[in-house]
Formats: sequence, structure tokens, C-alpha cells
Amino acid sequence: MAEILFRSARDTLFELLADERHLGAQVGVVMALHTWGRTLSFHPHVHCLVTGGGLTSSGKWQPVTSGYLLPVRVVRVIFRGKFLDGIKKALDHNRLKLPEAMNDQRLKNWLNQLRRKKWNVCIRERYSRGTGVVLYLARYVRGGPVSNGRLQCVDETGVTFRYRDHGDGKVKAMPLTAEEFIGRVLRHVPQKAMVVLRHYGLYGRCGKTLRAQCRSQLGPQEEPSPTVMSVEQYLEKIGRGERLSCAVCGERLICVERFGRGRPVAPEPESKAA
Repeated sequence: MAEILFRSARDTLFELLADERHLGAQVGVVMALHTWGRTLSFHPHVHCLVTGGGLTSSGKWQPVTSGYLLPVRVVRVIFRGKFLDGIKKALDHNRLKLPEAMNDQRLKNWLNQLRRKKWNVCIRERYSRGTGVVLYLARYVRGGPVSNGRLQCVDETGVTFRYRDHGDGKVKAMPLTAEEFIGRVLRHVPQKAMVVLRHYGLYGRCGKTLRAQCRSQLGPQEEPSPTVMSVEQYLEKIGRGERLSCAVCGERLICVERFGRGRPVAPEPESKAA
């Protein structure tokens, strides 16, 4: 289902933006899969970061002239059609398994109902600077469904965490038993080998030459090389340097050893009796 979600969103964007009535160019897109809502409910959706313009077939940079990328009504209809078509094809090729109680007629009725529903697609206004949006997305990708800062209470009765209610915009508390909390968190662990962050078009694997064409028209700047920050550098940059100190004694934490991925942690040696 995640593959269908990614593919439907990708094909919808590239089909519409290649149309001369909307942009008539190839754009760059970064997509991130999120499966959680604010209360850790199961709410699968993709966030799409799209460049504010693209390259035409003649190699000319074509900027987005309006404040919004695409009309919501058009995107909603085409995305719905591609998603439902993806489900049908997956069923035809036995890539999806239906519940035992659902026969062919019930499936047909269900798909017809979905085609009549108004699907939820959100298109935001253009941002003047992309750095803040990228950082917002990066925190979601690397931070997981709930951060430590949202935890209010952890004790023998369960876990309570903060969330902002979509309905009234107020911050509320969600108390759960330990089993419920762990179950909700584990539901959002990606399956093995699933790629939850994907790049297309100008940001795709073979897009470096295309990005160079864009930069030659937009300005002389070169494509920066990716830099990897240490934990210490990152915490200092975001103003959370206090996390580098022990919460008990206040002394600076010292890195003793780093463990590679998949490397087992050796047990501590047993102390000998005197």
C-alpha cells in the first residue's frame, strides 16, 4: 500500500506539472512517508516538497507564477483515480490480500463508494525559503512518531504525552497504558527494506546534470556537498547544548565508544566476589 501511495502521488504531480496549462516543466520532488497522527493513530500519508519551477523540454527554467502549485480540485480527482487504479492492479496481480469476508461484489461496491468520496489533498502556499521546510520534514523522518519532549508522565500506570488537537488547536494530554503506548509506537516502525524518503525528477538519482542547468540560469552558485554533523555540533547549533551534560551531576558527557550498525553490545563482566 505504501508503494501505491508513493506512485500515485508521484504520477499525479508529474502528469499535471508537465501539462502546459499548469507549468509545462519537469520539477524536483522529495516525498516522505508518515504513518502517524498526533495521537499516534494510524494515519498513512506522504508529504511532498516540490520545487517552485522546473525545466522545460527545451532546457529553460520555468518558474511557478502563482502562489499555489496546482489547483486542489484537479489534484484530488486525479490522485484518487490513480490510487484506486493502483489497488485494482495490485489485486489483479495478487499483490494484495483481501479479508476473507470480502467477496468480489463487496470489493466492487467498496471501490465505487471510494470513487464518490471527496479525498483529502492539501496544497500549501509557496514558501519564500525552503530551508525551514526541509528541517521540518527531516525532524519527522528521523525523529519518529513521538519525541521525548512530548512525554509528560511515565510510571507504573502507563504513559501520558502531549498533542495538539486538530479540532480546537489546544494542547491536550493523551493517557495510555504501557501496552497501548508501545503498540501505537511499534505500528509505525517501517517494514524491512522500505524506503520512506524518496527523490524524483530534478532531485532524482540522475538529476545532477539537470540541477546544474537550473543553477546556470538561476545563479552562479554551485551545488553544495553534503556535510555530516556530529551530535555535539547539531545540539549546539539548535541551542540545546544542555543535552550534552549529565542530568544528574551536570558534568559534560564523554563519548566512550561508538557501536556500528548490527554490532552486538558486549555484556559487562561479572564482578568477582571478594
